[in-house]
Amino acid sequence: VLFRSFSAKGKSRKREGFFFKQKTAYEIKECDWSSDVCSSDLGSAPLCITEAFTKRFALGQYSQTVAQAAMEARAFITSADEIAEINLNVSRGAIHVMAASPDKWRPQTHETADHSMPYSTGVIFMYGSLDETYYEDPYLHDEKLLTLVSTVKVIPSDEADRREAEINLCDLELVLKSGQRHKVRVEYHRGHSKNPMTDGEMEEKFRGLAGKHLKTDRVDALLKFLWALEEQPRARGCSSSAHRNLSRDRKSTRLNSQPHSFISYAVFCLKKKK
Repeated sequence: VLFRSFSAKGKSRKREGFFFKQKTAYEIKECDWSSDVCSSDLGSAPLCITEAFTKRFALGQYSQTVAQAAMEARAFITSADEIAEINLNVSRGAIHVMAASPDKWRPQTHETADHSMPYSTGVIFMYGSLDETYYEDPYLHDEKLLTLVSTVKVIPSDEADRREAEINLCDLELVLKSGQRHKVRVEYHRGHSKNPMTDGEMEEKFRGLAGKHLKTDRVDALLKFLWALEEQPRARGCSSSAHRNLSRDRKSTRLNSQPHSFISYAVFCLKKKK
């Protein structure tokens, strides 16, 4: 199953809407899993893991290009007070997920904020950064920030729709009170396979997430282990070794309840580019 799941162009990966159609247990059971069939299915296509992406920002997938465009557009201003309007030209699919209702402009919860295209755009233009702290009070009820968020307009783009299977295209137009207009176009967000995050960016994100549950020395030790994962003689002991590392910290109770999922995520983030 893993062999075929990681192979590109597999028949089980037919896209329907926003999700991939998965084979049922019966369909998997009835497949021919001989080595010849599996090998011929691969052909010369690359493994899908090489085309996987990571998210640079603590934000929903469909706003990754928007966040990067906003970061780049900040170079045109010295203060958010200069902004008259922010126009985001994106796919209808992205709008459906990240900007389809009024609460995306005035989110009341963390969960709505981190899946809000207009709110995250306003945060970046106001503060020049984006992390989970901005999805809580006092930011959620900061009227100055929300006033800026209200200037964000989300516009359906036919081009973005046509290319949605490949990229989450964002054409951002920044309109200043002076009348000046600046445009930024982002096709491949930071973390896309064609615009990968650096090792330093991977580690920065990992520390930011893991540091909420583990002490600094535990994070250091876990990173050291993960960066040297390919040097481990046996794969069987990797999960248990990392789990023991996590278990030494009392703050890791939440992680200990789901050690394998956490470790898998860590390994994927830190080793994908190797």
